[in-house]
Amino acid sequence: MSEYLISSLNPMGTALVTGVGLILSLYLLSKFSMTALHTWLSGPMRVLSGMLARWNARRERRRARAVERARLRREKIEAKRKAEQVSKKLPADAVETPVDTPPWESPELAPEPEPDEIPIHTLEYVVPEPAPIKPIAAEAEKPLPAPRKPGPVESGVNFYEIPRRGC
Repeated sequence: MSEYLISSLNPMGTALVTGVGLILSLYLLSKFSMTALHTWLSGPMRVLSGMLARWNARRERRRARAVERARLRREKIEAKRKAEQVSKKLPADAVETPVDTPPWESPELAPEPEPDEIPIHTLEYVVPEPAPIKPIAAEAEKPLPAPRKPGPVESGVNFYEIPRRGC
């Protein structure tokens, strides 16, 4: 039966069909109820929810560290720009400071005005010129290749004689 299921489904489908069949048979043949399943699975779910909480906390700590590193990099770049500005003696408004927002959260730009009329043109079909014909005389001047000598198999020579069976 398992070979049939694996051949007609994939292994994951086989596992799903087997699991559903097991739960359905347990439900129909015993006093099993879904509240009992909830009681049975509450322990493993508590462990899994703790693991998920630790994973989410770790992700948040890593994100906070990444934001801090980006802030330090930005401050370093701003200090470098200010040092360059002082050395060049440019006005303070000449240097743009970067904005700490991702591009998908940036303010909307003014939309481009739509044209009043969409230009629609018919395409012209250009018939390609046929390729030039090569003269036949140029092909006749080429020498023909020399004929090939037949090999040993093609000439009918046997290298080995077939031994005769006992007489």
